[in-house]
Amino acid sequence: MISYWIATHDPHEPGDKWFVYLKSNTRKGGVPARGDKVLFYETAGKGKDGASALVCAADVIGEAPEERKPPKGKWVYQIDCSEPVVTARTPVKAADMLALLQTKMPLHAFQGLKQIDENQYNALRSLMGI
Repeated sequence: MISYWIATHDPHEPGDKWFVYLKSNTRKGGVPARGDKVLFYETAGKGKDGASALVCAADVIGEAPEERKPPKGKWVYQIDCSEPVVTARTPVKAADMLALLQTKMPLHAFQGLKQIDENQYNALRSLMGI
């Protein structure tokens, strides 16, 4: 069964590979599995040069979380995603994303990853123009 996710990601350089990053190789809410669908929300980042929006979609192709080499802060595991990603024609800002998800939960409460349902995933992809 396919699951659908939103993953937060630091600003991304052209040519960098996309991964879902995790603090642990397990989570109470589960982790993405091969074949799952992911929308990436790019944070502003420390330099404030990120989009602060949903910017692309990818499929999970990794089998399980693996150690990130090198680890970056608390994000020590990664799950491989498909390349190339499908880039949004219209990046979706946090306020619009949270309104569609019908939540007032602040984005940082996602802890880097949030599971959503198929209807929410499809609606967000539509807003992204993909």
